[in-house]
Amino acid sequence: MTGSPRTEKDRGATLIIVLMLVTIIATVLGVVLSNVSTGVKSTNAYSDAASASYAADGAAQAALTRLSRGTYPNLCASKTGDSLQLGSGGGSAAFYPASGSSAHAYNATVTCSPDTSTVSGGVIGGANKPPYALLTLGTSAAETGQLFGQANKDVTVANGSVLSDSSINASKATLIVNSPYSISAVGTCTGVTCTKIASPGAPDPAYAPPSAPVSTAPAPVCTGGRAAFRPGLYTDASVLNSGCGQNGLVWFSPGAYYFDFKNSGSHTWNVPARVVGGTPMDSASTSKPITGLDPATASTLSNLSALHSAPGGCSSPAVAAQPGVEFVFGGDSAIDMGTSLMELCASYSSSAPPIAIYGLKADITNGGTGTAHAQSGCIVTVNGCTFMTSNGNGHAEIHVNGMVYAPGAWVDATYKNSAGQSFNWGLAVRRFSGDTVGSTPTDPFIELPPDGTFGTTGFSTVYLTVYLCDASTTPCPVGTPALRAKAVIGSTAPPATVTVLSWTNLK
Repeated sequence: MTGSPRTEKDRGATLIIVLMLVTIIATVLGVVLSNVSTGVKSTNAYSDAASASYAADGAAQAALTRLSRGTYPNLCASKTGDSLQLGSGGGSAAFYPASGSSAHAYNATVTCSPDTSTVSGGVIGGANKPPYALLTLGTSAAETGQLFGQANKDVTVANGSVLSDSSINASKATLIVNSPYSISAVGTCTGVTCTKIASPGAPDPAYAPPSAPVSTAPAPVCTGGRAAFRPGLYTDASVLNSGCGQNGLVWFSPGAYYFDFKNSGSHTWNVPARVVGGTPMDSASTSKPITGLDPATASTLSNLSALHSAPGGCSSPAVAAQPGVEFVFGGDSAIDMGTSLMELCASYSSSAPPIAIYGLKADITNGGTGTAHAQSGCIVTVNGCTFMTSNGNGHAEIHVNGMVYAPGAWVDATYKNSAGQSFNWGLAVRRFSGDTVGSTPTDPFIELPPDGTFGTTGFSTVYLTVYLCDASTTPCPVGTPALRAKAVIGSTAPPATVTVLSWTNLK
């Protein structure tokens, strides 16, 4: 039996069915492809987020490793934060290169700030070092800001730059400043190559005077060729120039000493044979203070027989946080080193240079019963006298373990080559003269301590913030943070133990 022939209506119905099937299949396929596309996009987004998280974690871990090894910039000592740049460009130079699942590569910046209330053991860096090893602030064209001699001798400045707001004359000596530091001056430079700069080259750093009350100091005690002085105001140079003050060994116990000699004929302190200021150190160990000392009890001064030889007679703020001294000069009071041996050790500070010698710019009382007056008189006259000198044939030996800050005064020092005399935390004064005696010295005349840490106990809490950017951006800008962390770094660095207290990814 033969079938019925198709009509035109049958062929039209078939076409409609085919079109419906195609539409249904296309719709289903579109939904499937859309879901696949959404899944791919989600996977890429998750991959990029994971990459950002991994990059931030890696940057924080790199910073902690550097802190542990003692190689983090400035050892995270600046209150404002020290920056670590990670990655130097795209491709293989990126800190976090693009992976197979992510096309995003990252560079990073890590900022680190210490919790200064927890710093112990000591950090030396930008927060407590002056910007120059030698800075002279006098701007008069009639005076030479820095004068070095004698002929054919080296005068070395280490770990810091030299700047004069007037001129430098090194025609009688060879002034050496180690790389990468520089010599600069507003005025002319004679006998040395320097960089000419605009006036003023550097401002007065304006370090604050001590806050201890300006009150009359107790009378010194002495016995058996040893003497002990206590902090306070000294208005009569004869107290220092006779009696206890001229004993064979004079100890200035820790604290602030105000010298404003207005009650005597001479306003100059002639330093005795040996002076040590600060925490006295035992000859048996450079890290052990002498025990049993009391500056008010003469019988305990016999313990000073164990005093370590110089240098090393007092605890330096570059190696320990023992209490030290600050000698504050006012009026026209001056110090003459003569043939003495003097060691002064300042108190360590994490936020400012430890100052061993301070020249007053204004009268202060600090709530005490007396007044220490601003430096005045011949100290600030052009080519006048000095407030601190070890000049001439005295061959004095001085070790200042702390900064000398006297913006209105002149320091005139002669370097005894065999003694390693030095200013160990730099100077910022109006004018400086430096000379040498004997053969060319091997140790620096002026220096800044290198960045680092010291101490064997205690911890330092630090705060890390990680910022990410596209690997093509160098240096990485500080914008929205990707991670924050808080950690405790053992002060026995390096290598130090690291304990993470908190860790928060923000990406």
